Amino acid sequence: MRSPRTSDDNTLIDMVRDGCIGDNNVVWTPFGARRLTYADYAASGRSLAFIEDFIQREVLPMYGNTHTETSATALQTTRFREDARKIIAREVGAGDDCAVLFAGSGTTAAVTKIITALGLRLPESLDERYSLSRSIPKHERPVVFIGPYEHHSNELPWRETIADVVVIPPTKQGLVDLDQLQIQLRAYRDRPLRIGSFSAASNVTGIMSDTDKIADILHRHGALAFFDYAAGGPHMKIHMGRNKDAIFISPHKFPGGVGTPGVLVVRKTLMRTRVPTVPGGGTVDFVTPWFQAYTEDIAHREEGGTPAIVESIRAGLAFQLKGAMSTDAMVARERAILSRAFAAWRSERSIEILGNPDAPRVPIVSFIVRSPSGQIVHHNFIVALLNDLFGIQIRGGCSCAGPYGHDLLNVNKDTSYALYYVVRDHKQVGIKPGWCRVTFKYFFSDEIVKYIIRAVVLVARYGWALMPLYTFTPENGLWTNRRKPEKSALSLDELEYGSDGVLRWPSRQHQVPLEAIHEYMREGEALLRRAVSGAYPVRRDECGSIATDFDRVLWFDLPKQSVKGYDEEQARRRGVGGGWVGGRERFPHGRDNSWDSSSKASPVSSTKTLYEINPSEHSHSSHSHSHHASPTRGTMALPKAFPGPHSHSTPHYMTHSQVSAQVHTHLLPQTLPKVPPIPDDSPKQKRFGLFRPRSRTNLRAAAAA
Repeated sequence: MRSPRTSDDNTLIDMVRDGCIGDNNVVWTPFGARRLTYADYAASGRSLAFIEDFIQREVLPMYGNTHTETSATALQTTRFREDARKIIAREVGAGDDCAVLFAGSGTTAAVTKIITALGLRLPESLDERYSLSRSIPKHERPVVFIGPYEHHSNELPWRETIADVVVIPPTKQGLVDLDQLQIQLRAYRDRPLRIGSFSAASNVTGIMSDTDKIADILHRHGALAFFDYAAGGPHMKIHMGRNKDAIFISPHKFPGGVGTPGVLVVRKTLMRTRVPTVPGGGTVDFVTPWFQAYTEDIAHREEGGTPAIVESIRAGLAFQLKGAMSTDAMVARERAILSRAFAAWRSERSIEILGNPDAPRVPIVSFIVRSPSGQIVHHNFIVALLNDLFGIQIRGGCSCAGPYGHDLLNVNKDTSYALYYVVRDHKQVGIKPGWCRVTFKYFFSDEIVKYIIRAVVLVARYGWALMPLYTFTPENGLWTNRRKPEKSALSLDELEYGSDGVLRWPSRQHQVPLEAIHEYMREGEALLRRAVSGAYPVRRDECGSIATDFDRVLWFDLPKQSVKGYDEEQARRRGVGGGWVGGRERFPHGRDNSWDSSSKASPVSSTKTLYEINPSEHSHSSHSHSHHASPTRGTMALPKAFPGPHSHSTPHYMTHSQVSAQVHTHLLPQTLPKVPPIPDDSPKQKRFGLFRPRSRTNLRAAAAA
């Protein structure tokens, strides 16, 4: 098949950026409308207008089922779908000895399909009744080698097979330890089937594997080489070549790939089973009352039933777009963006980036945030704040990489079981540890990159002070603002067919220009300024009812702990000098425009936003301090004092415009003060000895053990 003509990379990048559906839409938050800024591409991509336009204009009008080519609609649809298959084969370098199979739900379905084809999973009911798996001699069991940073989709399916699963530990740099891989391959050299199944890149840290080296090692030892490109595929060149036996891809993570099925690219020799993995419609050449004969064509044989036809075509279009762009240009742009983010975030005492930041990475960054108490701030609280204050969409949790998370967060076995018992016995999944994850893309504008980086810094430094405005629900781990958004999420139940037959619904869609982000930043800074200075007292109903076991293993701050820890830290620092007044930090004078390329206010303003304002706040005279503490271990240079403590009289409410008018009364500093350093002897850090990321040396020692 002819390759698409490659356009100028910059032109194509601009087209992708401008074509993202929904980028100018708003999300409704407790603080007003915010322009949607999507940075969750490691979870799922977004639709592109020009791809959807082609589908609307050309695919859907001629849509028909692909199980025949007699009619015009079936012929056209079949051609589109088979073209998509060929495009994917071309873009991943798959030869005629490989099959490209569309496989259900992402890489999970692709991995499951190859497991089924290899006959590695026994039916659960039969296994329990006849103890089939236990009757297999150990030396006859297959063995599967996986890496240290696998997604659940490339680990759990293998665990549920008859194979022994061997985890290859990381090196000191956090990469797959190739020496250990060779040692384990030799240790299991007598096994009848050996498979290596490794992620091309971690979906948590973005750390990349050298897939070619791993594949060569596996083949030298007679093992099969499988690779999971779910996280890495959108960011790197995918190459099947001669040294890979199967690759798993999730096109739904590609720009333009929304809703697409998983893809399995596999050597045809591995799919030569007597019965297809999913026997059914479209898999046969002939069926009689007495027998059935399955087709020899792997693609038809292994895609039984009516497939996700339009979605498969969309997958081909997403790959075609990726192929139209220079991989080198895409990688260079994403590396530059990642370097900017690391430069800002690695210097923040409140931010701890997970994984080795110096290892080769795709632009996926996971981090945890610590409050002044030394405890971690719950990941879902940070995610909620970035959404509510800035409209930024990221993801919190374990990213479906629990074992890797245990390693990154230093969760030992005893602690893990204690956490699990809370989930099992009390159904309070909010105790599960996790992190915040941001994904950058090559088509992000410089302005958006600055906005995301700056917003993360602000929320990490000062977001804890807004905890009193939120309620934590231990059953689901969500943090909910006490004030509801002006508009809730749209429900399908709100759709109605009128008497005229027209489908109607109360649309939530509004659009704002990119320039609105400057106003959001000003509003966010003003709100955080007020919060740090003590505007929001802690309330008793800060969270739902938590179990005793939950409290015993509590690893994150609740509002009262965060505020108390901050006040205690300030009291400690007042003993060594510095600019502290009252019970809270004061922002020094000055304004921070370092992130903002425009000094103009946004034409869009959340005029309905209400902030809780203390009427006596701005009546104090200014104070200053002429001496500051020297920055030493456990201390920091303290900023000038801000006006004195606030009166906590009954608050009243001011509109956004009134608040904005007072923003300039106390301007922000050129560089916002960092949160106080976390003392090494903090008792909360040692409560369980958890969530203090291991040093690289310790990680190596743990791997060797």
